[in-house]
Amino acid sequence: MRAVRVVFDLEPILHTSLVRNALNSVSWDFRGIINQQDGDLLIMCECISLNSPPPPPGFTINGITIEKHLQTWQNKLLTHTLLVLRFSNDILGKYFLSNDLTILAGTNLTSKGLIVQLSGSGVSITPLLKELKRNLSVRSISSAKGGKGMISSAISSEEYRVLKAAHSNGWYNSPKSTSLRDLAKELKISKSSVSNHLNSSESKIVSNFFESD
Repeated sequence: MRAVRVVFDLEPILHTSLVRNALNSVSWDFRGIINQQDGDLLIMCECISLNSPPPPPGFTINGITIEKHLQTWQNKLLTHTLLVLRFSNDILGKYFLSNDLTILAGTNLTSKGLIVQLSGSGVSITPLLKELKRNLSVRSISSAKGGKGMISSAISSEEYRVLKAAHSNGWYNSPKSTSLRDLAKELKISKSSVSNHLNSSESKIVSNFFESD
């Protein structure tokens, strides 16, 4: 796997103190991985705020610590703060210990959702995405297409929901362990909708797999 871009909805975790504090700012934009220390991951971010500046150095919540503020500047009504975040080994650092995974530019957190862009081996990307999916709902997934960047034909949230249900219920087993009727009943949509979503998502996945450089 070269790269993957996943857009998550924040609705399931809007009530948490971590997200409430983060969304006091306009956005948190990833700028680069700095280092790992004792398993913790150090990341440089740019926090853009309107009325509320980012928390001070030393502020810790849910395993994420503001390590230091590097620079602050004003741009019209917005305050930009370049800072270092420390993610504890337990919540994020452990996924980067094998040195075959990195976060890509374009990763950011806003009130519209969390965008995560990763590049690396599938062995390392998969468990991190599984962890994120336990707490967040997926809006769309897309992958890299040669040197052309992320594909525009991303799998939609509904396609992902149908594809996940099909896989979980044995649609791709041989012989199949479920039917379109059963999936339609579980998902509360029509058989034709299930079929259309499966065909659409499968087409995108196969096209990406066979895409030439």
